[in-house]
Amino acid sequence: MKQMIVKRGIALSVFLGVAACMGASLPDPASVNGLKSTRQGDGLLLEGNRENNWGCMMFPPAASPDQEIRGTFTITAPGKPFSPPTDYWPLNYHYMENEPGYDFAIVARSENRGVFYRFQFSTRWNEVSLWKEGLPGTNPDAPSIPSGFFAAVKTNAGIKLNQPRSFTVKVIGNKLELSLDGTPVLRYEDKLLPLNKGGWGLSAFHGAGVNVTGLETFKASGNIEVPPRKRPDFRVVKWHRAGGESNVIFDGSEPIVCQTRGTAAWLTDMKFKPGYRSQLAWSFVFDNITRASMWKSLAAAGDKVEGVVVVASKGAAAFKGEVKVTLSYDAERDVYVYDADKWITFKRDNSEAKITQRNSIYFLNLYPYNSMPTTDDSINVNYFNWSTASSPYKMALVKLNDGKPYRWPIHHFYNSFQKPSYKPGGGGFWQSWNERMVLDKKLYFILYPESVVCPSFELLDAGEEGESYEFVLDSCCQYWDMHFWYRPLRGGKALAESDFKTGNTFREKFRVFGTPAAAADILMKQSQLLPNLDPAVECPYYVNGVNRFRQGGNVEATPGKLIWHGGVWDKTFGRDDKFSLRFDGNGNSNVFLGYNGASASAKKVQLSLWVKSEKPWTGNGVRIGFEGRGRFGGSDRQWSAYVVPDDKEWKQLVYDFPYPTSYEVSVLIQAQGSGKVWVDDFEYRILEK
Repeated sequence: MKQMIVKRGIALSVFLGVAACMGASLPDPASVNGLKSTRQGDGLLLEGNRENNWGCMMFPPAASPDQEIRGTFTITAPGKPFSPPTDYWPLNYHYMENEPGYDFAIVARSENRGVFYRFQFSTRWNEVSLWKEGLPGTNPDAPSIPSGFFAAVKTNAGIKLNQPRSFTVKVIGNKLELSLDGTPVLRYEDKLLPLNKGGWGLSAFHGAGVNVTGLETFKASGNIEVPPRKRPDFRVVKWHRAGGESNVIFDGSEPIVCQTRGTAAWLTDMKFKPGYRSQLAWSFVFDNITRASMWKSLAAAGDKVEGVVVVASKGAAAFKGEVKVTLSYDAERDVYVYDADKWITFKRDNSEAKITQRNSIYFLNLYPYNSMPTTDDSINVNYFNWSTASSPYKMALVKLNDGKPYRWPIHHFYNSFQKPSYKPGGGGFWQSWNERMVLDKKLYFILYPESVVCPSFELLDAGEEGESYEFVLDSCCQYWDMHFWYRPLRGGKALAESDFKTGNTFREKFRVFGTPAAAADILMKQSQLLPNLDPAVECPYYVNGVNRFRQGGNVEATPGKLIWHGGVWDKTFGRDDKFSLRFDGNGNSNVFLGYNGASASAKKVQLSLWVKSEKPWTGNGVRIGFEGRGRFGGSDRQWSAYVVPDDKEWKQLVYDFPYPTSYEVSVLIQAQGSGKVWVDDFEYRILEK
């Protein structure tokens, strides 16, 4: 039955007459955002005016979730090019949702602004694609892992400016179908977490103009026949990405992974399961100095895809090398597997001192995609910022040489939680792997938790021919940028710098793949905490603009983005309770509040804190430092004046800072002098946006 709803008076007066204009009795829009509308003949001209994003006119859910939507659209103006806000935008997962080049879209089963299907049309790319965003039941206001992806694409679809196209969208059960001018163009069966309820609507991208006429909706009936498909059906094609073009590997109509070029060769938008989101980016490295590589080839080869990456010119004077990458499909587990066979040969003596580091070879760099800064839902950080966009995962499951699975919690300041016996000689960044915590030769590394498939790594072999190796794990920014290293052994002993000679060849064989969530759950139940961690250690952290230093948690309970480091956590004394930070000793001491200490775009911010000393203070006192952070260091550092603490009363330090040029910021608290001084009630406020 056609949806017949008697029109009522609505507050959105600009949309009065939508039904009459479009030729059907329709409900009033439930919401309109980022759109301007103008009556144009017997239709409605929609113009997107939400910068770098989609504007939407959403209608309430129909009586039945099985729905048919009909109408005619004419794209009269294309969407504006997208302007990435940061240099690292290509590594930010959410650029894909707002991919430049799309103009008009039809939205179905929209549970909220973060959960929907969207058929989107592009005159620039002459294509139609189906975008799926969100997981069923997701609260749109709660931080969540990124879940949107291109589910299916139809190129050469005849989408042109000023050319009318009639459309029919059907959604029945977990199947969707789009027809243009009576001919089916895309059919899709959502086998993973299908969306089963919600409203529907129309969208126009920023700058696009679309004339829509004859819009009507029905309860859909019958069935959508989705033809059976062969898997894998790999092909490598030129396709759009972030305003440009790249070689993209498709499996049938679904993009699986993108070949990207830059200082290093990359695989980005990597999927590990058909019909699920992209989860990783992979930067190909041969060393930790130049980190330079380049693509030599990439092509489909039967039921696989094979590519070759070689050393770029920056590293060519010191070594030569190659990585052969093979993409395959594991039908039994329904996952994609990326195998790598890599070798490197040194071209001069003592190359280790110039090319590798710490007697180890750096061979793999992975970036998990994410939109949330932490495992703590109370902290919401701008995901445009590459360094605050930390991992959506809570831990990695790893295997030690006893063959058992262990939990490695996600903490950038990992050494804050180490048992005292592990700290001497250990390193926070190198995670203090030692004789009591030796990783297995056939290591697995599984990011956890995941509802569908967990990004995983497995080392198969490494080192010189006939020799062995020790594996080393490292992480930067809390699994956002994972570093994989190993120490070559010769005769059972680790190589020293002087042992790396001209002609030495080292090889690594490993794979990056998907572990089904059910299999990871079993390992999780069998796992125990890494033995060098003390679960009882508590550290304070900054939350929602103010830190009263009352909160703490053990290594697994504390939010993943721990933003406190340095000083002493004093649980016996504070300004209005028994919790504060304390500096002990002589000279300069620092507390580092981390990458996301104050990470919101603003023109002016205010930082304040309270200080008190144990006895009359000798020295300059306490001050606050505020800086933007570039990729590998600070910039734009600004210091407040010192305030000298009093030994009888708490004294407040307040300082207004112009915001640094970088999206990324960190905060330093520095005490200069001798004695004990307490710091409490740190607060960050935006004064001017």
